[in-house]
Amino acid sequence: MFFSSCLRCAQTTWALVGLMSLVLLQTVVTAGPQQHCGNSFRIIGHARTKASTVECITYANEYYTCDLSTCHGGSEKDTPGNRPLSKFAYRRCRLYDAKDKLGPADKTVYPTAIYPRNSAMLLNVFGAPQENSDTIAHYNCDYKSTSDVNNRRPWCSNCMGG
Repeated sequence: MFFSSCLRCAQTTWALVGLMSLVLLQTVVTAGPQQHCGNSFRIIGHARTKASTVECITYANEYYTCDLSTCHGGSEKDTPGNRPLSKFAYRRCRLYDAKDKLGPADKTVYPTAIYPRNSAMLLNVFGAPQENSDTIAHYNCDYKSTSDVNNRRPWCSNCMGG
């Protein structure tokens, strides 16, 4: 009787250790370093204001899914608190009309998805003309130098993949 009680106690202990290991492993996998979404960034789901996940492809072509609330503009040292993604915008963009013709370069766009061709300084953006809007359109936000505001890319944490 004593032996079977000890055996059950040991089994329970090992089950708890195993469960704790899984939780810790999940924490390690998802709490990695920030990712710089240099080759692609896309909010998953149509509504910018309701989504919770993003797809991020880094400059090294590594694919991640990340928690949207951890994404921000600025630099690696910034945070969603001081550089919120809701304020991240591209400038001097051209709206594609219904016939795929480009309008003048006078639009500001809050991105829901970016698809750059970095080597050619070309940037296709899907986004909204105002902060926290779900009115999404297609824009061209090309740039002429690496210091241009349209060469910025979002940063995200709490990512899985790689």
